[in-house]
Parts: sequence; C-alpha cells; structure tokens
Amino acid sequence: MNKPSTKKSRTAKRKRSRLVVAPKAKPRRRRGGVRLLYVGTRGVVRAVSQSTGRKVWGISLPGTGYELVSLLHTGDLLLAGSRGCLFGLDARTGQIRWKNELRGMQYGSMQLATESDSSLVFVGIYGHVVAISKRSGRKKWQVSLPRTGYAIVSVVSEGGRVLAGSKGLLFGIDPRRGQIEWTNRLKGLGYEHLALAGAQHTNSNELVQIQQAAAAAQPQS
Repeated sequence: MNKPSTKKSRTAKRKRSRLVVAPKAKPRRRRGGVRLLYVGTRGVVRAVSQSTGRKVWGISLPGTGYELVSLLHTGDLLLAGSRGCLFGLDARTGQIRWKNELRGMQYGSMQLATESDSSLVFVGIYGHVVAISKRSGRKKWQVSLPRTGYAIVSVVSEGGRVLAGSKGLLFGIDPRRGQIEWTNRLKGLGYEHLALAGAQHTNSNELVQIQQAAAAAQPQS
C-alpha cells in the first residue's frame, strides 16, 4: 500500500496554516442614519442629532468673528455664510470643502438660495446677487441690483429663475447668465426690506429683524 507523499502533506499543512480568521469588527454608528439639525450662531456651526439633542460635530468659521451665520442645506453640502464669507461644508462631518470671501461685498449679511437640481447657490448680499458653484466655490456671475444701494437682499431660486428683493424692488434674474429679466417697483410699498416666498422656498426677514434689534440696542453717539 502506497504511503502519501511527504511533500504533499507539508504543502497542505502550510496552506492550512495561512488561514487567518479576522476578529469581528465592532459595529459603527453611521452618521448618515442620524437626522441632523444644523445651528449657526456667533461664527460657529454645529450639527445636532434631532432624536437626542447631542452634538455630532461643530466648527468655528475662520475669519468671521462672532457674527450671525446664514445656513442652507442641499444634498451632502451645507452652505454657511457669515461676515461676507461663504463656506461649503461637508454636511456629515463639518469639514470645510471650500471658502469664498466674496470680494467687494464688504462684511454684509447674506441670504442663500438654491434648487436641488442646480449646480449653483445664489447669494443675496450688499445690493447684489452672486452665483457660486456648489462644487468648487468659485464665482460664476455677479449682478448689482439697480437703485438698491448696499442694502440686504432676499433671494429665492425656483422654477428656473432667481427672484431677488431689496429696498422695495423685486427682480427676476436669469440663473445661467445673471441677467435681470424684469423689475417690479412694487408701487406704494415704500423702500423696506422684502420677505419672499415661492411655492416651495421661503426667505424670511428674521435675520433683518435680529440686526435691527441689535442696532437699536447700541448706545447713540
């Protein structure tokens, strides 16, 4: 009776010795499964779990001091604007993807608008509307709103058009080129700030009310 080859037995033994059983990985809690609420204040943005109220992440926006923060969440991108700077943040981690200092816009407060299928975010600031790429943070176009001075601008993006209001004037703007298509002077309504609302998007004047209250609280010189 033939005996099995010693060489074959050693090879099989070596093969068996190479088998390694990996330890079971500890289950990780995916942030993608947690519904987040984003909070912007005093130059800081925080993400808070809606179910527990606990902080998930937080970040201080560089160069913004302790100013008010405007926020807009779209897909996996969180847009944060403060003291004339716009930031594109990773909505899951808070990491800064890009920063645009919006040169020439001073330190004006901004209001933000976009549509889910648009590659641009529209910024209302300092009497202007500026279109910024969501992906790169680069400016695509900028338009000055006539007869508005350097006032705060409300902006809504809906139905393939950008709608902007400032100092009693309403504008319809082509989102691709930044060209003003029409103007409504809202005769008889004065020159106050405008709050805008479309079928799906709103732009309240809460930010303006906060600023006006803060200005009223300052001592008169």
